[in-house]
Amino acid sequence: MASRSPPPAALGSRVPRRARARHWLLVAGFLLLALNLRPALTTVPPVLAEIQRDFGLASSVAGLLTTVPVLCFAVMSAVTALLSRRIGLHNALSLFLVLVLVGTVIRGIGTAALFGGTVLVGVGIAVANVLLPAVVKRHFPHRAGLMTGLYMMFMGIGASIAAAATVPLAGVTGHGWPVATAMWGVLCLVALVCWAPTREPPRTAALEAVPVLRFRQLARSPLAWQLTVFMGLQSLGYYSVLTWLPSLFMDSGLDARQAGLLLGLANLSGIPASLTTPMIAHRMRRQSSLAVLLLFVGAAALLGLMTAPAAAPVLWVVLLGLSQGGAISLALVLVVLRSRSTEQAAELSGMVQACGYSLAAGGPFVVGLLQDFSGGWVMPVGFLLVCLVVQVGAGALAGRPRHVDADSDERHGGVLGK
Repeated sequence: MASRSPPPAALGSRVPRRARARHWLLVAGFLLLALNLRPALTTVPPVLAEIQRDFGLASSVAGLLTTVPVLCFAVMSAVTALLSRRIGLHNALSLFLVLVLVGTVIRGIGTAALFGGTVLVGVGIAVANVLLPAVVKRHFPHRAGLMTGLYMMFMGIGASIAAAATVPLAGVTGHGWPVATAMWGVLCLVALVCWAPTREPPRTAALEAVPVLRFRQLARSPLAWQLTVFMGLQSLGYYSVLTWLPSLFMDSGLDARQAGLLLGLANLSGIPASLTTPMIAHRMRRQSSLAVLLLFVGAAALLGLMTAPAAAPVLWVVLLGLSQGGAISLALVLVVLRSRSTEQAAELSGMVQACGYSLAAGGPFVVGLLQDFSGGWVMPVGFLLVCLVVQVGAGALAGRPRHVDADSDERHGGVLGK
């Protein structure tokens, strides 16, 4: 009897199709992960006044709703690379989605659930913050600029849509902010369904010949600290603006809906810069000029918010979004470009984000204190402007072409080995 097995050519044609399907599933899952990085955070500021009213929170305590996740970023970033080595890169990112889903859904139950859910959200997002650059290094090393830009773009889309739509959703549902913020957990479910099939056992990952750097070794690298200051101060500015920009505009005479839309526009306007900055940076030998350019854009926005916030609010938030979107994407692509392997990228990302977010965590709280102390916004925005100048100086230094292991090795007499 003649064999009914398909000819070799047919078998060969199936393999590339399956490989392509797996590749596009990986890309889709990766981008859906990025889409879930910010909605759990950006849904809070537009309804912060309602949260304060419902739970009787002072401004400084309300600022903790943004500060607590950043503290979680700092703590968890230090151990996320270890977690990835223990349970696998893909499994750790699935854990991120589960934690953010649970934290998002429970926050409206009561005061304890509000802060408990905020902790879960912060822990989950911290895992993804650290590991997404490692995913780029492992799966897309020759498209680092493009994939970093795409995941920053999707992160910005998620942030902007969530910020702009939460207040309208609260009105449409008729159940206020608890339901409107919890609804964004649906995005986590969609991402989990898409990402879960891409899981791979940790043991299947090939060991790379490039040495893995631990924190003790990275701490000897000036480059690692330059990246840390650059990303830390960028995050300080971002989370301070995320928390207080709607309040600034409402104090200037705008209503809550307008202020929420402006926050959404700030995130939305950062998308073009988030997409293009990593692609441009990947083609450049030195990225210092990009950091300096972002200084001028961000400084113009902050000066406008300091002196005449209601005069041209759309212009100020567009400039602010371009500056912040470009800066965070530049920081993340520099983590990829300044490391030689997936493991180095994860460890460097962990240090940069653990120390950087420790620096950033106090930003919303300090801005709230300065606002309470001064009764206005000139002093808080001036504080952010000073931080921006220091941030760009660190970025200009980190933009010089070298790798983090060579940087530390040269400074300390070959301690890392080759």
